[in-house]
This record gives sequence, structure tokens and C-alpha cells, in this order.
Amino acid sequence: MPSTRPLKSIVFALALLGVLLMPRTGGAHPHVWVTTMVSFVFQDGKLVALRQAWAFDDFFSASLIADFDKNKDGAFDAAEQAEIAAKAFASLREFDYFTRVRQGFETLPIKNAENFSATLNKGLVFYGFTLPLGAPLDPGQGPITAGIYDESFFVDVELDQTDPVKFDGIPSGACKYAVREDPADAIYGGLVIPPSVTIECINS
Repeated sequence: MPSTRPLKSIVFALALLGVLLMPRTGGAHPHVWVTTMVSFVFQDGKLVALRQAWAFDDFFSASLIADFDKNKDGAFDAAEQAEIAAKAFASLREFDYFTRVRQGFETLPIKNAENFSATLNKGLVFYGFTLPLGAPLDPGQGPITAGIYDESFFVDVELDQTDPVKFDGIPSGACKYAVREDPADAIYGGLVIPPSVTIECINS
């Protein structure tokens, strides 16, 4: 049976843009581009959350600005941010906010997002949000991997090239990271292998 996730991703994109209506074909490609930076947040030596910063492409940003900057002042005030959260961000929960965190063979469910913000800078829209893990992960039990991608490839998520990963709540140098492509994570009929971040930490 064909997967329903491509259709769901179109619904998500339509809700986000409000005006975007692009049919998917066999030669489909991404229509939304996101650059992300991810912070691994630790507490008491365990990973408890991922904090992300998303930057949208200029076309998608222009659509969000047209839909949500009601007073046309070039910024999102508190009320406008709340509307974005409700109408253009909350639907991402169905897709785990495009985030998969695993240790070994276990993938942790992402249940909710916290501390959402939407800002404008030089015509681009930026999201900030935190994803608490369902249970803390002990890095001493093995490497932890985080993949951030849309399985349908309607939204293309890329890691920032200059500063993709940060660590919060642990001593400097306690953890290291590597960005890699794992064929086991292949999406879009196996044509695309999204990069993932694997972290390893030393015992303090």
C-alpha cells in the first residue's frame, strides 16, 4: 500500500503557506528549504532535549510574512507569533517536527515542542523551538544520532554549513559530533540520503 506521508506533507505545506498549491508528480522535488542548527541540551550528564533554529528560504519566508505580519511592520509581535505557532507550526507535531532521535536501535518519540519563536531578519523567517525527549538519554550507553528531515522530501532540511551543532549543559570538549549519511535513512524512494548528526561523549 502506498505511504500516505507525501500527501500529509502537502497538507502541512498548504497550511503553512496558505496559498501554495503545487501538485506532486513522479519528478517532484522540494518546494520548501530549511537550514537548521541544532543544540544538544544536557542535564546531569544526560541528553534531555534538542533545541533547533530553522531559517527558511526567501520564497517561503515571503509567503509567511504576507500571511502573518498583519501590521506590515517587518517583525512578528507576540500575537503574530502565537498565530504562526497555531496555524503554521503545530501541524509539525504529526511528523515529529521532522526530527528522529535514536540510540542503538531505539527511536525516541517526540511528543511536543516548547519555547517556540518566530523572528524576521533581512527578509528571512527564523523559527526557534525546543524538543524535550520522552526520556533522558545517557551518552555513556552508546552514540546518539539525530536526523532532521521530511520523509516525503517536500521540505528539504539541511544542516548549517558553518555552525551546525552546539552542546549546552556539559563541559566544553565533553562531546564530539560527526555528520554522516547512512543509507539506512534513505528517503524519497531511496533517492535521497539525508545527513544525520551522531554524538559521542566521554565520561566526566
